Amino acid sequence: MTLQHLGFNEWFAKAFDSVTIENLTPARISEVDKSGYRVIGESGTAKAELTGKFMFAAPSSEQLPTTGDWVCVQYYDDNTLAIIHEILPRKSVLKRKTPGKNIDFQLIAANIDFALIVEAAESNFNLNRIERFLLMANEGKITPIILLSKSDQHLTD
Repeated sequence: MTLQHLGFNEWFAKAFDSVTIENLTPARISEVDKSGYRVIGESGTAKAELTGKFMFAAPSSEQLPTTGDWVCVQYYDDNTLAIIHEILPRKSVLKRKTPGKNIDFQLIAANIDFALIVEAAESNFNLNRIERFLLMANEGKITPIILLSKSDQHLTD
């Protein structure tokens, strides 16, 4: 699989060219969970971790990688482990406010071109919910597409 198949284009290539650390390779974050990250690149998929400096220097959770981010990694152990050194600039980001009183955000995904907002056109139809999703997409620089589904077909047992 090539980087272009994963969405790496001239915009990201230009950002990668400005990286000053040597021996790094671009890769895309494909998974984020409590135990770490998974990246995918020309070498395949690998478990990934942040450098200690990166982890402790990030001022907020918004500065950490999320699914869809392009990162600069160094591979180890026959390309089965990657160390993340930098995040390339994001073209877009989808995020939501975290629950509770604190004003913080949870990143959902980055570098998305389109967001498909699907709403059933039936009794549960909620215009306010669509407006919230449109706001999230527009704030993240993502082109929203609204799809209203029909409700005239009901399946029975």
